Parts: sequence; C-alpha cells; structure tokens
Amino acid sequence: MAAQRLARGVAAVVLGLSLAGGTLAACSGEGASANCDKADKSCTVTFDRKADTSQIKILGVTVKLVSVDNESVSLSVGDRNVTIDKGSTKTIGDFSVSLDQVTADQIVVKVARS
Repeated sequence: MAAQRLARGVAAVVLGLSLAGGTLAACSGEGASANCDKADKSCTVTFDRKADTSQIKILGVTVKLVSVDNESVSLSVGDRNVTIDKGSTKTIGDFSVSLDQVTADQIVVKVARS
C-alpha cells in the first residue's frame, strides 16, 4: 500500500516536472541566444555586443541587432526597424519589445507576442 502511494507520488512529480519544463525553451542564433516561455509567448534575448552579426529567430520572427549605444538599441524585428531606449517598451506589429540591459559585452531585450 505504501509502495503504491510512493509510486504514484513519484509519477506525479515526474509528470509535473516534464509539463513545467515543456513551457521553457532555449534557442541560439548568430551572436545571440534566447530563453523563451511558450505559455507567456515571450523571449528574453541576449545579443553578443562584440559579434559581427547578431540575429535570432524567435516566436516566428527574426530579430537582428542593427546598432547600439550606451542608452539605446536599434533592432530589426521581421521587416520593421525600431530604436528603443533603455528601460522602455515599444510595439512593433504583433510584438512588444523592451530594452532591459546594455553592457560592454551584451544587450538584453525582451520580445513578447501581443
């Protein structure tokens, strides 16, 4: 009896972990990587500031780093260009894009499908 309860408990934990793990995905592109939450339809993208080309395909769209300075970034999201200041969010078509961080080594943006 106790063994059956233990087996059911272990099965429930394994199932719960595999379902939870199914909502997160990591992707990489050229000079970029992303952690995506499928349930939230959003990705946090980290661009390598020193890469010659930085782009990644997420949520069905290609996001490219066009240019960067210490307070803003210019991106290409699909076929549209946008400049975003640090700490702000802009809407580009079906996506909202925010600039979270700019350092000497990387740029971190969040892209979410509206």
